[in-house]
Amino acid sequence: MRKGAKTPPSMGEVLGEFLRRTGINRKIQEQKILNSWEEAVGEGVAERTQAIRVQNRVLQVKVANSVWWGRSPSRNESSHLSRLFCDSHHTPQ
Repeated sequence: MRKGAKTPPSMGEVLGEFLRRTGINRKIQEQKILNSWEEAVGEGVAERTQAIRVQNRVLQVKVANSVWWGRSPSRNESSHLSRLFCDSHHTPQ
């Protein structure tokens, strides 16, 4: 290679840029959040709720009945969900 020439990007860099540009990386992160729902909220809550999708960066959750509609997540659930979203948000998109 001649002096001063840039080295070509690695395959990982090319793939990472492709995933970011096409939005696939964000979809992967959203799917990770959905897949982690039971771990995040615990078995008891997961039996009565279902993470449906992430749309416009909002997690949509289906609940078993109206009693669950107004329920606030526990401190532990909120903490774990926050970590999931923060980890997802800070991953290169």
